[in-house]
Amino acid sequence: MNIRIYYQKLGGHYHCRVFTSMAPALTFEKSGDLVFRESEWDAIQHVWKGSCEFISDSAPRVRADVRRP
Repeated sequence: MNIRIYYQKLGGHYHCRVFTSMAPALTFEKSGDLVFRESEWDAIQHVWKGSCEFISDSAPRVRADVRRP
C-alpha cells in the first residue's frame, strides 16, 4: 500500500488530501480529506514518516475548465 498526502496550510490548520494505491506505478485514488491543527502537524509527520509520502500543495491549483484571458 502506498499513501500520498498532499497538504496545504490554511490559517491555523493543515488541510490534507489523502491518496492510496496498491503499487507506486498504479493510479492513486483519493481516499479522503483530513484537517489537522498547526500544533499537531509535526507529530503527525513524525508518526507517519516512512509510511506516507508528504507533498506540499501550496501552489495554487488551476482548474482545467477555467479559461484564462
